[in-house]
Amino acid sequence: MNIRYRYCLYAVLCCALTVSGSGFVPVHAALPQPTGDRGFEIAAYSDGHWRKAGFIPFDNLFREQSIRLGTEGQPMTLRLKKVGSGPGHVDFARMNGLLPSSVAHADDPIPLAKLAAKDFDVVHVPEETGFVEIRFPTGGELRLAARVEGKVVVETPFRFPPSNANTPITGQSDFYTLIPDHTPRLIFYEETSPGTGHPWAMTTASAMIREDNLHVRLDFS
Repeated sequence: MNIRYRYCLYAVLCCALTVSGSGFVPVHAALPQPTGDRGFEIAAYSDGHWRKAGFIPFDNLFREQSIRLGTEGQPMTLRLKKVGSGPGHVDFARMNGLLPSSVAHADDPIPLAKLAAKDFDVVHVPEETGFVEIRFPTGGELRLAARVEGKVVVETPFRFPPSNANTPITGQSDFYTLIPDHTPRLIFYEETSPGTGHPWAMTTASAMIREDNLHVRLDFS
């Protein structure tokens, strides 16, 4: 492979991926547990007052946590107050397997539908109030899938091949081999997961020569 094209390809990839501002975490790596500095403080409404009921820690990665609240068979309304400097998102909420009956103060027109499944279609916690209120038909085990971002999410760019993640790029780093052509050629098709907590995706890169320039296309899908 022509050395000029090799380093041109590497430079284009680094520039394009650094702009994303997303860090790379191996998809199958063990997830670190939340430290407790962020999460949702839970209050239950009773006799005209909000009473503290518990706390569930979350970090920037979406994960499911659980806590037992209230009495089975008795409806209850919970206020989930975000603790932490970054945005908060709730993806899924059930009490004893039952969906919420109503959601208030959510920054979304269809919050009930968004809390029905773990699909990354989330309810955003309004920054103005910092909380959402959810009513359930019963007490019991609350299962919540959510995240609370930190002040700084991730500053490490994606690096490909994945074996170069979190390491300086040197002459000893791994590279892809590409024979440039005037038709698109596949460079890689890699499973990637951003350290920001966003969903994992398959990333495809292809390249071709056009008018003596090397064009590289990246597709995160």
